[in-house]
Order: sequence, then C-alpha cells, then structure tokens
Amino acid sequence: MTSATAPPSPGSGGWLRLADRPIRSKLALLLTVPLVAILTLASLIGVTGALAASKAEQARRLVNIGVVAGELTAQLQQERAAAAAVFVQAGRPGVIEAYRRQAEATDAVAAQFVAAQNDLDAPAGLAAPLQRLDTQLTALPLLREQVRSGQDAAGSLTIFRYRALTADLGGYRTALSQLGVDAETANGLRASATASQAIEALGLMQVAVLPAIRDTPLTAAEQQQIVSANATFNEALETFRQIAPADWQAVLAGQTSSKTALAGERLHGVAARAQANTPLNLDSSASNWVAATNARMQQLHAAEHQFDAALLNSVTDQRDQQRRNLLWLGIGVVVVLAVLGAVVWRVSASITGPLRLLQIGATRMATERLPEMVRQITTGPATWELRPGESLRTSADSDAATRQLAAIGGGEVGDVATAFEQVARTAVELAGQEATARATVDDVVQNVARRLLSHIEMLTSQLDELERPEEDSVRLQQLYGLDHRTTLARRTIGNLLVIAGGRAGEDVHEPTALYDVVRGAYGRIDQYTRVENTVGGHIMIEAFAVADLLHLLTELFANGTRFSPPHTLVYVQAQVVGDTLHIQVTDEGYGINLDELEEQRQRLRHFRLDAQTVRHMGLPVVGRIAERLGITVNLRSTKDQGTRVDLNLPAKVFHVAEPEPAASPARPGPPAIQQSPAQAFGPAPHEPYGHAVTAATKAFSASANAAPAVAVMAATQELLPYAGRPPSSVAPQHHGPAVPTVIFDQVASASRWFTDADRPDQPPPTLGSEWQQGASAMAAHAADAAGPDTAPMAEHVTRSGLPKRQPRQYEVPRTPAQTVPRQRDPQRSRAQLSAAASAMRRPAKSPSGQIGPS
Repeated sequence: MTSATAPPSPGSGGWLRLADRPIRSKLALLLTVPLVAILTLASLIGVTGALAASKAEQARRLVNIGVVAGELTAQLQQERAAAAAVFVQAGRPGVIEAYRRQAEATDAVAAQFVAAQNDLDAPAGLAAPLQRLDTQLTALPLLREQVRSGQDAAGSLTIFRYRALTADLGGYRTALSQLGVDAETANGLRASATASQAIEALGLMQVAVLPAIRDTPLTAAEQQQIVSANATFNEALETFRQIAPADWQAVLAGQTSSKTALAGERLHGVAARAQANTPLNLDSSASNWVAATNARMQQLHAAEHQFDAALLNSVTDQRDQQRRNLLWLGIGVVVVLAVLGAVVWRVSASITGPLRLLQIGATRMATERLPEMVRQITTGPATWELRPGESLRTSADSDAATRQLAAIGGGEVGDVATAFEQVARTAVELAGQEATARATVDDVVQNVARRLLSHIEMLTSQLDELERPEEDSVRLQQLYGLDHRTTLARRTIGNLLVIAGGRAGEDVHEPTALYDVVRGAYGRIDQYTRVENTVGGHIMIEAFAVADLLHLLTELFANGTRFSPPHTLVYVQAQVVGDTLHIQVTDEGYGINLDELEEQRQRLRHFRLDAQTVRHMGLPVVGRIAERLGITVNLRSTKDQGTRVDLNLPAKVFHVAEPEPAASPARPGPPAIQQSPAQAFGPAPHEPYGHAVTAATKAFSASANAAPAVAVMAATQELLPYAGRPPSSVAPQHHGPAVPTVIFDQVASASRWFTDADRPDQPPPTLGSEWQQGASAMAAHAADAAGPDTAPMAEHVTRSGLPKRQPRQYEVPRTPAQTVPRQRDPQRSRAQLSAAASAMRRPAKSPSGQIGPS
C-alpha cells in the first residue's frame, strides 16, 4: 500500500526555493546583481580616471617646475656674465656690487624652484636631474664666494660650473617632452627646450667674447669657443623653426627689438666673423657687450616665457578635463544609485504594501462587506461605493462581482492589479502634503534691506533740503551726483529685497503709461543717456505691476549699458500682439558665450541663491520678478554682436488706453436718448411700427385733434417728420416709413426740454422730483383715454406708476370715430403725452447711478 506523497514544506530547499520567499526578498535579490555590476564597473572607471587625473596633475607640476627652471636659467646666465665681468674687469668699481645684486635675484628664483618641488613624486627619468640640480644650487654660495675673492685661477672653473648648472636646467626642460601628455603638448615642450638651448648658446658666446675684448690678438682657443657657441645658437634656432607651431614662430619673428638688442645682434655678427691671431675689434667696451647681449637674451627669454605659459595652460586644461571627467563619473554613479534606490523603494512599497493591505481587505470583504454587497444586489441597484482604504467597488451585475472576488483570491499579481486605486490615493495625498510644505522667506535680509532703504530715504530728503536753496552751480551739480548715487543704492537694496522674496519699490494706485515706466527705469542707472526709448504712450501698465516692471527694466538697462561700448545705445521697444505685450531690450555690446548664455537662461528660469547671484544680481532679479508677474523672458546673444531680451507680458499686466471722448455741451437739456443697436450699426429694419406702440400712445392718438405730427421710431427712438410737414434743417436718416403716433409740436411748446433757452419765469426743474411727481398722474390720464379695455395694464406697472413695456400685450381697440370732435384741455393733453412718452421707455440707470428716463 502506497501512501500519498506529502507536499513539500515551505522551508525545504532553503534559499534555492524562491517560490516560498517573500516578495521583498525576491526584489532585493533581483536588484542586487545589477547593483553590484554597476558599482564594480563604476569603481574600475573611477580608478582609471583618478589615475589619469593624478598623472595629469603630476605633469602640470613638472611643467610648472620647467617654467620656473627657465626663469632660473635666465637669472643664472646674467649672474654668469656678471661673474665673467668680475674676472675681466676686477679693478672696475661697482662690478662686485652688480654681481651681488644679481646673485640675490637668482636666489629668489631658486627659492621658487625648490618650493615648486614640495611633495612632488617625480618619475624616475626626472627625479635624478632634479636631485642633481638641488645639489648644485646648494653649492652655489661657495662658488659665489670664490668669485668675490678674485682668485685668478678660479675664473675658467667658475664659468664652467655655471655652464654645468644651466646645462642641467636645460636638460630637465628637454626631458619634460617624455611625460605622458598628448603629442601636441610634447612637441611644444621640445620646441620650448630648443629655444632655451639657443639662449644658452648665446650666453656662452657672451662669456667667450668677454675675455677677448682687449688689444692683443684673439687666440685660436678663444676663436674656437666663439665659433662653437655661434654654431650651437644657429642650430638651435633652425631646430625651433622646424618643430615649433606656426604661432610660436610668428611670436619669435615678430618681436620688436630695442636699440640695445639691435646693437647686440650687430656685435654678435662681428664676433662670429672674428679670425684667430687678430685683435677682436667690436668698437665697444666689455660692459656694452654684456648689456647688448643681455638685452637680446631678455628678448628671447620673453618669447620663451610666452611659450612656457601656453604649455602650462595646455597641461592645466588636460588636468582639469580629467578631473571633470572623474567628477561627471561620480555624479553619474550617484545619480544611478539614487535612481536605483528610489526605484527599489517605490517598487517595493507599491508591491508589498498594497499586497498586505489587500490581503486584510479581502478578509474584511469576505466577512463584512460581501454580505452587504449580496443584499444590495439582490434587493435593488447597487449604491455602495468605496470607503477609505478599500480598493473594490460593487456592481449591479453579479458576474462582475464574482470576477472581482476571484481576482482577490488569485494571488499576488491579481492583488496588485486591483491595488492601483489605493496607490493613486496615497500618491495624491503625498503630493498634497508635499505641496503644502513649500518655500520660506529670508526675513533677516528683508528687514536689513528695509532698514537700509529707510536710511536712504532720509538721506534723499536731506539732499533735497540742501538742493532747494543752493545757487552755486558746481555745488548743485555735486548734490545732484549724490542724489543719483542714492538712487543707485536704492536699486541695489531693491535687488536684495527681490532676492529675499520681497518686492522692490512703492505701490502705485492707478495705471501708469509704459513710456513713463521706461523713463523711470533708465533714470535709475548711471548711463541713462544711452537708452533709446521708442515706446508709445498708449500702453498702460496696471497699478499692481508698475513697481515690479520698473525694477525689472532697470536691471535690464543696467546690464545693457554695462556690457556694451560707451558709444553704443540700448534700445527698448514695445508692441501689443493680441493679448500679449511684447517688450524688447537690445544692446550692441560684447555678447555672451554659448555656455554662459545657457547658464544665464537657467538662472532666469530657475532662481537659485549662490555666490554668483550675489555678485551679479541683475538677471536673477529679472527672473524672480518675471515669475511673479507671469512674464516670459527670452535671452538671446551672440559673441561680439550684442544681447537681446524679449519680454512677453500677459494681459493682466497691461491694457491699451482708449481715446478720450469729446466733451458734451454744458447747458441743461433733456436726457440723451440711448442709441439702440440698430442705430449704432446701420439703418433700422423696415417693420410695422404700430406693433411697438404702447396702449397709452394709441389711445391718445385716436382721440387727439389732428395737428402737425411726427413719427416716433420704436427701434431707434428718433423723431422723423410726418407727411405734410416741411422737412427740418437736419437731414433725416434712412429708416422705414413714418407712422403718425404722437403730437410733437404740443410737447415742444409746453416742455422746456425742447427749447434752446431756459424760460426766465420758471425755476429750472429737477429731473428726479418733477418726473417722479407727475408720473403716476400722467399714466392715469393715459389709461383713462385708452378706455375700459386697458384695465389689465394696471397689473403691470412699476411702484412709481409707470407702465412696464411688454410689446403686443397692451394694444387697445381704437376709439370709435366721433362725428363731432371734443375740445381737449391743453394741460390734460400735455399730461397724456408725457404719460405716452414714459410708456414707450423703460426705466434705466443714468451714469450717475440714479433711475431716470432712458
């Protein structure tokens, strides 16, 4: 009998059985392999980069020692010439003193040479020459003592020892070309060493000729030394021309020679052509020969110094490049690790946390919420929604609920699929918490700046008091200068306020023309006369943005005038394009490099406080103000072609001023009739006017006596002449056919609104009192004249008794024709006509806010 195979226990197999391991362990194991690989590769690359950077730094230090060695060679050559002069002209006064002074100059450079070797791990090929040079420099004081003692037997030996020291210095410079630098730099090192050899050959010729300046013939040995030194000099120059870069050759060939250097070249040629057993006729003394050759050697040393400086800069750039590569590598590794850590944390949290919560929620769903869901599904439409922390919704469809429950019990993958809603909620909550915890303000800087600003204001007030009574033009000019400096100081303090998060300048209470804002901006800079203002006066800046925009433009003008030649101008232009104000500030200055331009653009878009922001506050201040006002700033520049700054201001910051309307007559008259849309944009449509006539008007028209009448257009509220009446002097507008409705002449003769002058026998009536007092009575007379059919109109009147205008509802039947017309009372007729006119108008608000006739 065989027994059933027992399932493997969860713990069997150890770490090899990954199916039983928690998800967190699986993620850790999954991410460990790439993490180790990244760290290993980064370490190898970092070590390689560090070694390269170390070698580049070592090469830079060795080249720097070579530069100092060149300077030390120049000093030793002059000291050697002074020593030769001591032996040749021992009895001449001042020779020993000149030698002593030159020795002190040589010691100063020798100290620099020794200091440059501190903590230097020199390679094997250069360590021995450096050690030998240090030994010779240590023995140099003893050599100088022998020169000062004047021993005749030590003359040639002394010159030889100086020559050995300078030869070792030149050998060190030649060995520098074997460093691990690029080919171009190595070639430059060889060329520089060749130039040093040429200078040394000229120095040897100097000391070889110096003893031969006498009346006795030139010996063969002396002539041989001169010829050898001259040959070495010419050979070195030829080698330099073959290997040196073209610009170096141009520097050497284009040197301007002084009179002494030219004399040295001439004497050099005479000495090179000297023959043995004949006197050396230089037509010059020994001191003149030394001075002339020293001048020529100094000229060559100046060119050598330029070559050495170029080489040092090249090696330094290589060292800096290696360091930058190493830095970028480190930053890349840190970024990768940070991203990887963030991904690990995020993935782990998004998988393990929701899985645990969903496991608990599934249990709750099965024991508590599932019965409620079943009850809601069986009894009616499902209305249950998520509670905080739950991730499932019920449905009226039982199959959908079954599928959701199956997803809950299907394992971790199914649980993750249903956990997205909870993850989204958590992310939104975290984002909200993060959004509520932003940004602080530097109160200390703002308070100090405001205190300084108060002191500046007090200083300005005192300057104003001094300027008022001053009559001396010179002192007044000085006071104006101080006043302008206080303005500049106020601008600097404003920059501090803006950088600290505050606002610069005082608020204004009404919109200001952009032209005045621009004027105020360039009035705050030194070179305000160089700003060309071409802004129109019709653009108005809103009051809340005037101070900030003025400060922004001030900084742009200051930068434009500061970084441009004094004879150029800074132009400012403005144009409204749609709902955007485009302001352009252009200068003709030196421009900005591409790398620096991109950095400045980043500072405009993203403000950051650092040392450069404090040194150059202009563009950071511009960027911060632009961010506050919603202004888009675009910076464009080309090297040596100027800089252009484009500002795009949103519609909330400005508006375009409308032209001022013409002044109306001051004399009293009737209220102006409102212009209807038909009157404003064209002739009124041709339609029957009778439909628009009110009940009161119809009643009065039917019962009134025939008299010269006019037609009142309901669409335009204009008076047109009726047929049979002569036309007025004013040409009527082209409208539809005139319909007689009201008796205008009677109203014109009774109402002083339609007269050209006030009646002297009556006080001028007020619009509110006279109109309100007679309105109810006039409406009542109109209703009586209309007949009993107009009674419903009483339900649609205002509180003051005026009828409400409701077209086509108040038409009343015409009064039957009467054979004998009744006589009408003129006062009653005026009252009825006024009521009819009021019935045709709605109450409207006047510009002053009072209710009156429209």
